[in-house]
Amino acid sequence: MLSPIAQDFNFWNWLGGMIDGDGCFSISLSRQHNSKTRRICVTPQVAVTARADRVEELEYILENTRIGKIYTRGRSPYPVSAWQTTSGKDSLDVAKKVLPYLVLKRKKCEAFIKVLEYWINTSNPDRLGDKSRARGRGQRLRTQEQMKIMIKNACEINSDRQTRRYKDKLTYEQWEPIIKEWYPN
Repeated sequence: MLSPIAQDFNFWNWLGGMIDGDGCFSISLSRQHNSKTRRICVTPQVAVTARADRVEELEYILENTRIGKIYTRGRSPYPVSAWQTTSGKDSLDVAKKVLPYLVLKRKKCEAFIKVLEYWINTSNPDRLGDKSRARGRGQRLRTQEQMKIMIKNACEINSDRQTRRYKDKLTYEQWEPIIKEWYPN
């Protein structure tokens, strides 16, 4: 539940400015090999970064949204801290609330919301009455085509990530054969 301050126009307007300046909307993709059924993990995040000595701004976000966590990485003299969401639902909630106040990252936020809503809407086959693909029975929740759509959109949203941390991430063309192998029709 959001704090009363986080329901306030001024907070979301301020957070929109923080995200426009030092924030991002991203969807991390990774291969999960540890289970019986190999799968692609999709992790959406809204994040704001700051120098570690300015962590009070991130604490303010955490305190008022009651969403996410703060992480610090790097060593002196230039460690960096980041507030980020930790679930798809929280990422979608924050993106929807901050969207009206964004200027520079408005289009990216709109794309992020659209693809997250798609991901959530394709997660439950029972919504469509298809009980043959049920969670917990080792069956896929999504089809190959649904995964292709999600991964392609995630790669487009992440395309401007220039940091060293993202330099070795796979492109859609590299993900496509993995999707075909792991998500047969």
